[in-house]
Amino acid sequence: MNRAWLLTVVVLLLASCASSPPPSSVQAGNSRDPVAVVEAHLRAVEAGDWDKAAAFLAESYSMQMKGMPFFVHIAKKDALVV
Repeated sequence: MNRAWLLTVVVLLLASCASSPPPSSVQAGNSRDPVAVVEAHLRAVEAGDWDKAAAFLAESYSMQMKGMPFFVHIAKKDALVV
């Protein structure tokens, strides 16, 4: 009886998560198409315009890279250092 109840709860939770689409760019408060932002960022990186490339990153941007022996966090100010 408990397993059937637990399975029902799990199925309902998964179904509710799967039915919620992510917000659109407009709903998220973005005024630009995300694909256009990524393309512009990559064009700036390819051109070596690091200031312009960094302008496309949020102030809260950070990368997480697996390092030895721990994960290494890289802040925005250090993300594009060459």
